[in-house]
Amino acid sequence: MEDEIQIEIELPGFRKEEIMVQATKDGVEIRAQNKSKYELKKKNVYKYESNYSGYYKKFSIPKEADYENIKTEYENNILRITIPKLKTQKKKLIKIQ
Repeated sequence: MEDEIQIEIELPGFRKEEIMVQATKDGVEIRAQNKSKYELKKKNVYKYESNYSGYYKKFSIPKEADYENIKTEYENNILRITIPKLKTQKKKLIKIQ
């Protein structure tokens, strides 16, 4: 749509709680991190695994973006960011007298 900016990012393996979106007039930052641990203790067996995955991306946004009213949605591993554009005033032609 012309009155908004849409960003879609696929983030498989992340839960909504592990994703952070931060916006300023300079841009939008997306951070996600996932930590998991697995431990197995049995007689004569000990197994420990830990995993970490992370994601970071920063997008510049145009001056007409309304960064204070950004909306986000995370569904089926897809993060959707909708940034409305500020209403721009139309130029007015002024007659010279």
